[in-house]
Amino acid sequence: PRAVRHMLKKRWLDTLGITRRGFFTVFILLVNTFTWFYITLLVIDGFLKAFNLTSTEALAIWVTYYGTVIASSVVGSVLSSIRRLPFLYAWMILGTVSSLLPALLNVVLHVWSFALGFSLGIGMPICLAYFADHSTVENRGRMSGIIFITFNLSAAFLAIAFNLFDLTVGSVLFAIWR
Repeated sequence: PRAVRHMLKKRWLDTLGITRRGFFTVFILLVNTFTWFYITLLVIDGFLKAFNLTSTEALAIWVTYYGTVIASSVVGSVLSSIRRLPFLYAWMILGTVSSLLPALLNVVLHVWSFALGFSLGIGMPICLAYFADHSTVENRGRMSGIIFITFNLSAAFLAIAFNLFDLTVGSVLFAIWR
């Protein structure tokens, strides 16, 4: 039975056309990134509710966040031709620091939404380019499906966990996840 399980695992990864190490690197990177994006939305929304902002102020925060994501994504797509791995490490550190800002400092929500938007937008194109480099065209759909279902399951559990704590503890957990 053990040899059969090992053979099934090996065959399954062989059908994806990627090494085991490559698959798990891409898998962890993408699940973490997409879950972090989803939790970012929940955390910003939690902060907006905690500060009881008007709808105009809340709209300004969301415009700052999404505007920064869009602008920095353009920059990130230009930077996607550089050596990806060192940039991915720097991007993970940037995401962790931007996630920790509310716990460490008394930051203005606009600054924090800018930092989160920038850190997401600058690295997402490079993260997706890394995925494309480490997968074959024929198997991207299958790999994406596996990553997508795992992301949705983990995001749901993390959303429940973040709602159990106050916003400062939530931002620390948010940084740890990143």
